[in-house]
Amino acid sequence: ICRGKGLSMVLHLNSHREGFAEGFTPITRLDETEDDTGIAFGVLRLRGGEVYEETAEHETAWLLMDGKTTIHLGGRAIALERRSLFDESASCIHVAAGEAVRITADADSEFTVYATANAKRFEPAVYLPDDVPNEHRGAGQVGGACLRFVRTIFDDTISDKNADLVLGEVVTM
Repeated sequence: ICRGKGLSMVLHLNSHREGFAEGFTPITRLDETEDDTGIAFGVLRLRGGEVYEETAEHETAWLLMDGKTTIHLGGRAIALERRSLFDESASCIHVAAGEAVRITADADSEFTVYATANAKRFEPAVYLPDDVPNEHRGAGQVGGACLRFVRTIFDDTISDKNADLVLGEVVTM
């Protein structure tokens, strides 16, 4: 039985055992009455050929989990592709509130989406796999049971100082 903290997350995870529906599925929202994390989080699933357009209401990042897309951002078109989140480093776009983003799914694609209530302006950023190192940590600890890759996509040492989000992945071996 869950009480208080974590209840909404447990309910959400239990209701999506077969995966997420097409379109955007919110998991957490900004300013929730319980378990407010200060970060909105969701999953965006697009079918090949589908176009998704948004003007970000908040500072937002889209992390490609799987698929092949073309991102239209700040007058540029950038190709992102990821076949395995376990074997390949991350691709991500990160924008300030008010920035227009267009995502064209060149194949079925899935993103995790993160937003925080930050109205400060900064230049949009694109992080490609070559920008995101795979740091091996924990080798030789606890009989080899702690080996993992830590991928810091962006933090306050990498992103614009007006950005508030920090984003990374940990892949446990």
